[in-house]
Amino acid sequence: MTRTGLRLVAVVACVAVLAGSRRAHAQQRIEEARAAYLQGKTAYEEKRFPEALEAFERSYALSGQPALLYNVASTLQHLNRPGDAAKMLRDFLHERPTDGDRAEVEERIVSLERAQAFLDREAQRQRAKEAEERRRAEAGDHVGWLQEVDVERRMSLVKAHERHRRTRLAIGLGVGFGVLAIGGITVGIVCGLGRCSLGSTKDYDLDRFTVTP
Repeated sequence: MTRTGLRLVAVVACVAVLAGSRRAHAQQRIEEARAAYLQGKTAYEEKRFPEALEAFERSYALSGQPALLYNVASTLQHLNRPGDAAKMLRDFLHERPTDGDRAEVEERIVSLERAQAFLDREAQRQRAKEAEERRRAEAGDHVGWLQEVDVERRMSLVKAHERHRRTRLAIGLGVGFGVLAIGGITVGIVCGLGRCSLGSTKDYDLDRFTVTP
């Protein structure tokens, strides 16, 4: 066999080896992608969504199957990441533009983007609230706490109110005892004259009253 013939045989052998190696590598990737998909499916059904997300993303990276993007989107939705879920669904439709459920997927994208807009507004309100609390704390106007000057002012108001209450109570008791003393003298005089009517009662005609249910 000539040298040229030997070289041709060597090249063919190398190509065959490389092709076989590539096929084996591709087959290995397919098996790993399938295993990752099954792992993600089990985790998803058991509501272990972080684990499911990682598995579905790994399966897509290995296989490039568009259907896995739909699974990633569903998992992101359960993780309260509607914006990311909407993006995955858009990628899904980009890779499968003629999908039979395209209209339903597009409606779902709109709903997810609305949910993300709501979350963004709530997050913005929370950030504004925290910023206001930090501003007030830095200014010394601590939320839920009184400064020393406020404590002293409120304590003086409480003490003044207590003194005023005691004064009114003392006056009321003095007046009350005076009225009772005068009333006792008057009753004694009337009873002494034989016209005392204390202790008399009037019977009410209870038959006239009804209770409305």
